[in-house]
Amino acid sequence: MGTCTTVFPTQKQYTGYVSLPPHKLAPVQQNYHVNTFFWFIEARTNASSAPLTVFINGGPGSSSMVGLFQETGPCAVVEIAEGKFGTQARNWGWDRSSNVIFIDQPNQVGFSFDQRVNGSLNLLDTKVTTSPASTAPAGQPEYTYLNGTFSSNDGVSSANTTEIAARTMWHMLQAFLGTFPQYNPAGTSNNTQSGPVGINLFTESYGGKFGPLFAAHFENQNALRRAGKLPKNRTLEIRLASLGIMQGCVDDLVQAKFYLIFANNNTYGIKALSLVDQQNAASSYLSRNGCQQQIQSCRNAVSVNDPDNEGDVASVSQIYKNAQISCYQTLLGPYAR
Repeated sequence: MGTCTTVFPTQKQYTGYVSLPPHKLAPVQQNYHVNTFFWFIEARTNASSAPLTVFINGGPGSSSMVGLFQETGPCAVVEIAEGKFGTQARNWGWDRSSNVIFIDQPNQVGFSFDQRVNGSLNLLDTKVTTSPASTAPAGQPEYTYLNGTFSSNDGVSSANTTEIAARTMWHMLQAFLGTFPQYNPAGTSNNTQSGPVGINLFTESYGGKFGPLFAAHFENQNALRRAGKLPKNRTLEIRLASLGIMQGCVDDLVQAKFYLIFANNNTYGIKALSLVDQQNAASSYLSRNGCQQQIQSCRNAVSVNDPDNEGDVASVSQIYKNAQISCYQTLLGPYAR
């Protein structure tokens, strides 16, 4: 793993994995290994007393290395010579006043993995062909076909609900803060903050769902500790000092229709969709068994048959899949035409 160039060379960085064995998330049916990748960078000054900010990208499925190198991180990837790339310090990176940790989650996102599998990545269609690695198809440039080590790409070896992702994140932070107590905002001797661990959780896009549910899970775990149902000598209380959501997807029933409205009526004067196409798509969205109704049907099914969002009820998963396909075709399909 290369380094991220920071403003001061004294800023420590740590990258690594927090690993969970199968069945650690019980009662969730987690029969796979979880290896969650993180990249931590110290604040520019006073790292021992600086706050801690956790940054996760959205998706679901977007690596937080996007946040690190393209958005809020201490450095950016630049071309330092013809055909040669490196990093340079970003003046307004969030390490300016906080320790920052970027986490690839859920499992198999970014550098996180269930098991290592050799394979090939076709950059032209983004498909991964797993073991054995191979050469580029005939007529395709070699530089568009990369051999490497990947996750299994088995969809059942990752969280299939946000609630399950929250469980994994709690374990990940338990391990990180337990291993690096000097970055625990509540545990440093020269810290002015009192009380339990206080962290800032920032996320974007699908983070509109990640953030609130992660916060709720942390608070539920805190309540279990206080009630004596979790061992206090082997767990940490994790309390959020703040929750930040950027361009968040929070509620599909409220926000979804605006994909279509904004495509034709926006402050940039861009007509991504004609008025006719926008109105036709909006009609489809509101139609019987359209996207809106299918979202509501999905929520109804979850509340009745899978209230804990454990993602193991086949009938509920199928309703969700149908809604996802319908909404994708209605909301994003018009952009592709």
